[in-house]
Amino acid sequence: MPSGMCETDRSRRLGICLAAILVVTLSGCAPDWEMVTDEPIVKNPESIVRPVDSYMPTVSEMLAAVDQREQDINECLSAAGIDEHFAYPERTAVAAYLATGIDDRRTRGDIWGFFSPDTVQDHGYQRPDPPPPIEVAPLSANGQEACGELLPGEPDPLLLFAYGSLPSGGPSSVVDDPDVERAIRGWSACMAASGYSYERPIDPPLVFVDEADPSELQISTAETDLRCKEETNLIALILELQADQDELYIRQHAEELDTH
Repeated sequence: MPSGMCETDRSRRLGICLAAILVVTLSGCAPDWEMVTDEPIVKNPESIVRPVDSYMPTVSEMLAAVDQREQDINECLSAAGIDEHFAYPERTAVAAYLATGIDDRRTRGDIWGFFSPDTVQDHGYQRPDPPPPIEVAPLSANGQEACGELLPGEPDPLLLFAYGSLPSGGPSSVVDDPDVERAIRGWSACMAASGYSYERPIDPPLVFVDEADPSELQISTAETDLRCKEETNLIALILELQADQDELYIRQHAEELDTH
């Protein structure tokens, strides 16, 4: 066999081997997660909008509901001949609490968890300006017996910012959707690649809930958390699927929502 043919054959085999090594190397370095939707990446909480949001009450509307519930309870106590006055906390504090609840729908989602890119570097998972605690004084034993069904009542006026306060409990959640579960596994793999072991996005903030002064570990965990949500496009997928559930819910409960 001519020597030139041997050299050509050896070169071809070498090229095949190098190509195989390159494929193995690249596949070994490939991450165990991927972009789960072609929807635009969600980069800030302000861009998070759900179809059902237009039916959610404003802070002013929720404060009006608080005032009305307070009045209803006191009228009930008076009608029962009970010398007792009920009052919710000071309204400025209540307003701050309710506004935080609205903000949490985006920055602390029920499925995607923490999402506050503007505050993560300095505050980790903590709120920069946490609202004052809201403590509602209980009714007396007699008051509870006569009017207890009004406190907190259904719905609780202090929880009207939650989607679950909508008629019939609001839209179904997509937390168990197979595509969401797959996306969360990708987020978890992304976190693990940086040394953070968490199964669900709602878990990391719970670990640091009592660490008001965020440590380097808390901040680095939260930053990686946000990066992995972006690298998987997790929030966009959840919003995409949840929008379908929202629209179905709106069609099925149109009459109730019109009077809500």
